[in-house]
Amino acid sequence: MRKVDVKGQDNLAAAYVSTHDLPILAGWWNGADIREKHDLGLIDGRQADHADSGRTREKTMLVDLLREPALLTKNVDVAHPMPMSVAVAVHGFVCATPCPAGSGPGGRPAGEAVAVNLPGTDRERPNWRRRIDTDDSALCRTPLAEAILSALRPPATDMTAACNTALDSGEIGRC
Repeated sequence: MRKVDVKGQDNLAAAYVSTHDLPILAGWWNGADIREKHDLGLIDGRQADHADSGRTREKTMLVDLLREPALLTKNVDVAHPMPMSVAVAVHGFVCATPCPAGSGPGGRPAGEAVAVNLPGTDRERPNWRRRIDTDDSALCRTPLAEAILSALRPPATDMTAACNTALDSGEIGRC
């Protein structure tokens, strides 16, 4: 996670919480991607420890970023499992970007932590063959999915203004 200067960048983009080649938000938060890479022998113990330290810094930056437009108002301990409030705030933030297209949970509003794909693997894990554990008919009725969907409603004017101010200042990346 890094701050990006957005001045002069094309704003005809899509904003996503995650993609098929990135960790699912819950998995990113709890380091599931780091543990999986370690378990598969893609990184060693020292690299995993380094990645964990970096992830702690990234989570702190994310929490601070979400506080700026007041999307996240509760205290969050980055050493604990991700609270629902963080998932809701992240999706609300993505929804508040000026991007004309976007996506929320990327098919994972059930709170899963293991990504669909892990780049660099083709035989070590079932890329693209895993199924969501939650029944399709119940997927959008989980407490997490309902909270995220409520965050995807059109944002309030003051939140949009706060997000746009942060974007225009270059403090955060656009899309």
